[in-house]
Amino acid sequence: AFERQDRKDNALFWLYLLSHDRSYLEKLNQSHDVNIYTLYANELTGASAAANIVSPTPTKEKVADYDIKDPFLWQKTFKMIKEMSAQDAAKHSETFNTKETLGQYAYLMEKASGYKDSYFVMPFVDELEDVNATRKALLYAIGRQESRFIPAVISTSYALGMMQFMPFLANDIGKKQLAIAGFDQDDMFRPEVAYRFANIHIDWLERKIYSPVFIAYAYNGGLGLVKKMLQRGDMFNKGKFEPWLSMELVPYAESRDYGKKVLANFIIYSQILDPRAKVSVQQELQDLLIPSRSDDFR
Repeated sequence: AFERQDRKDNALFWLYLLSHDRSYLEKLNQSHDVNIYTLYANELTGASAAANIVSPTPTKEKVADYDIKDPFLWQKTFKMIKEMSAQDAAKHSETFNTKETLGQYAYLMEKASGYKDSYFVMPFVDELEDVNATRKALLYAIGRQESRFIPAVISTSYALGMMQFMPFLANDIGKKQLAIAGFDQDDMFRPEVAYRFANIHIDWLERKIYSPVFIAYAYNGGLGLVKKMLQRGDMFNKGKFEPWLSMELVPYAESRDYGKKVLANFIIYSQILDPRAKVSVQQELQDLLIPSRSDDFR
């Protein structure tokens, strides 16, 4: 048996695909997890999302004497949260219920709910004032997956900041493309820089790929991964079980899961930003099978 709910939902969904037994969709509708399988089941059955999706809008600006750009302070905070009980997390969360620390607040509140609630926060919204809703949803979708919007995160592979830029890519954009005087890699811990660089990088990716799923694969595994995958000729073509089958055959496990999660995030954020938006899992997945709507490699 799977421990992770998204793995259980994946299995239930494949049972539905193989059997066409709609009882599996009803089971998916009862899942507390937000993923492409539950969202797809919700769409097919016309059900509202069973998962508790929360998007808080705090009024307080910041936590006094808390530097969100300090990676050592974040590590200390993370360790503290990890060791807390759910009850303590609920009590402590109010300290971080500010516009600047929405990521930390979400960490605490999800733990407080026993991970039954899914927080889709939108911090530093002023930095994206001039960005259209579709791009904004994509930036939020990637940011949620990369760092849960913690500005001072450093990954085990040394990716930096909220949008998790590798140092070589940060240097290329900061020093070469933008020629920022005195650019330092520590600047990636500043949310406005992280968003700006991610926006530039996505602009570059969108010269060749247009689907949020393919952009997610490239953001995580590199554009070369997507190019190689699409030019093989045996993936993301129209056919039985597609594009679900191809999504299970993405060569790198991390990118495979990442693409699914970013797509689910993208759908939710699109709906939060514009409840009237006609964004659907079904349409986004069908677009993967149509090169003119998804990529420039085929």
